[in-house]
Amino acid sequence: MTDSHIQNKEYIDAARLCAEAVARDEKNARFCVFPGDFVDTGTDNNSEWEWERWFEEALQPVLMQMPLVPTDGNHDDSPLLNYSYHFNTDTTFNLETKVRPQFAGINYSFVYGDMQLIAFSMQDFWRGEYDYANSTSEYFTRDLGNWFRKQTAAHPEATWRVGLVHKNLFSGSDHQRDKETPLMRATMLPVMKECRMDLVLQGHDHTYEVIGPVNPDTHKPLLNAISDQKSVRTDDLSNITGRKDGVYDVTDGTLYFIGATCGAKRYTPLTRDEMDASQHIHKVENYFDLFTGMFGQPGAPSYTRITVKKDHILLESFKVKDDGKTELFNTLKITH
Repeated sequence: MTDSHIQNKEYIDAARLCAEAVARDEKNARFCVFPGDFVDTGTDNNSEWEWERWFEEALQPVLMQMPLVPTDGNHDDSPLLNYSYHFNTDTTFNLETKVRPQFAGINYSFVYGDMQLIAFSMQDFWRGEYDYANSTSEYFTRDLGNWFRKQTAAHPEATWRVGLVHKNLFSGSDHQRDKETPLMRATMLPVMKECRMDLVLQGHDHTYEVIGPVNPDTHKPLLNAISDQKSVRTDDLSNITGRKDGVYDVTDGTLYFIGATCGAKRYTPLTRDEMDASQHIHKVENYFDLFTGMFGQPGAPSYTRITVKKDHILLESFKVKDDGKTELFNTLKITH
């Protein structure tokens, strides 16, 4: 679940509808991963009211049933450090790093069964030395990159490595035009390659996106790694690619996934022409080709059930209708 953006009753009700469906239908879930934007006005002095409503009303059905695995989003940023006061995650990163992010406990990892999950934040690229023109950030290259290497080297037994982050390395909404995204790709894709990241769960875009597997050197999709897809009717909003389901082999690249939003704030996916027109900003040729699976706006609060097995990861995505009933709308199987 991601991007609830709690700010008023409409947003509380949408996230609550999704949370109630998860609590009802996912009773065997071990935990809930949430890659940021819990609240909407994190920079305002009244943001604590939104945090209260997130915990006590909107996501309460889920939180009463399972642990939460969070990391921060840009709307959670606050000089009051509200984020840090609400979660009990490992804070070792902030104690050991040279450039410290604003919040303690946003970069941490753990092994659960066959999976190593690495939660991290790309909010603080501007702390320390950085350069947009040259796409450099000492925080990403040195502090976050070295931490990634340390985490993965400590657990060579992990069959799967899954990242959890808010901001997108690859994006299908207007965030594609954010000037920091080329910087993030230039500094973090080599880390994704070296640490053999299989799957990265992203937020931020509020649309449903299946991206890759992406060759980290060329920024191109590995089309031969995809099989068993279905062709469906193309729709400019709900499914702009006309593809759904599929099996994705991530042996030679990483799959980037965004499960839309569990809330009420929804974006419109960009078209091929719109992506091409922004190439001077995002600096990726044929960007639209990276969207190798379903790509669109479900138009309802959504969540994804993630099942990790020794030989595959299964992602089953559901949207929650107004009556609270769920509808399965896409299934991905990840192998290597």
